[in-house]
Amino acid sequence: SDLLAKQQEEKKDGKISRPAAAERLHKTPMTLTRWEQAGKIHPIKIGRAIYYSEKEIEAIEAGKK
Repeated sequence: SDLLAKQQEEKKDGKISRPAAAERLHKTPMTLTRWEQAGKIHPIKIGRAIYYSEKEIEAIEAGKK
């Protein structure tokens, strides 16, 4: 339930961690890194942590990206 609490916290401020995004998209974190390099998604870096915009993840889930 710690992960769920963290995901809900992230959702509130509009960003999602790389592991949570990878899980939601059924991809590996490495795939997300490749997508960043290809310009398909845009990372939000906070210190050493990497997040993605909730809206961007939702667009990918909906097949719009």
